[in-house]
Amino acid sequence: MARTPRYRMGSRNRNAGLAGISVGTGTIILCILTILATVVHALMPDMRATLVIDETSQFSFISLVANTFVVARSSLFGLLFLLGLICYFLWPYVKQIWYRARGPLIGAVLTGFLIVYGLDTALGKGVGSGLLSAIIALFWFGSTLESRWGEKRLLFFSFIVVACVNSVGALIAVSFPGSFTSIAGRSSAIVHGTTPLIYAFLTVWCLMFARTRLAILNIEARTLIWVLAILGALDIVFVGRLKGLMTLTSILVAYLLVSGLWRPRLLLDKLRLLIIESRIKRRRNNIRIVDKDRKYH
Repeated sequence: MARTPRYRMGSRNRNAGLAGISVGTGTIILCILTILATVVHALMPDMRATLVIDETSQFSFISLVANTFVVARSSLFGLLFLLGLICYFLWPYVKQIWYRARGPLIGAVLTGFLIVYGLDTALGKGVGSGLLSAIIALFWFGSTLESRWGEKRLLFFSFIVVACVNSVGALIAVSFPGSFTSIAGRSSAIVHGTTPLIYAFLTVWCLMFARTRLAILNIEARTLIWVLAILGALDIVFVGRLKGLMTLTSILVAYLLVSGLWRPRLLLDKLRLLIIESRIKRRRNNIRIVDKDRKYH
């Protein structure tokens, strides 16, 4: 049986973005699950309480998986921002396509907008933009991970993240129904959607290309994990406490799975090492250099 390819923390692989991307079966399965769950949620109102975690506090085992794959509504601006970000990273390829096949490119863009309009008309306003944004993000980061891990490992990782995040979300929702609101306001935020899974993929991506500097932010990829955590904390304050907690849970679970710190023994060893390093640093700070010709009384 072939071994699953592994990666090194801090790899400088140049294909950190969409360049050289190869879509695998695992990524396609995740996209199909997203499309099916979203369509069922939109067209079958009686199934909505079963598929997602909401304020009704009705626990459903199906929602522990399906909640992630029912996309949240999104604006057209969010979709355009995502496409603009992709064009930025792939600008040389976009320029080549523009000069060689300008007509088909314009046709593809117009066709995409027609698809979004049709989905919004059939499934509800904002669903088309949200679904297309989720599919693009899954293709982007899911394919990057699958090219390193393989299909089985990607799907297993996704299942663990989805189950953990939704279990935490369902437990908090049942125990504290008011957790859907934010700290700063009274607005209630929906907690279903692919955002936690995308954040988990982003966390692993940041660990894969840890020391690679990002063009836009001019920071190392591993530093982006803290940016994701800050965004999750801001969700708690301004969007919804439960939504932010589920986002932070996805980042934590992804980091523990990749680093291996989910094993208690390894985690304890890591904590002991940090304590030892802290003691050594403290002792070094107390060392003073004494001039040999100077006398101290």
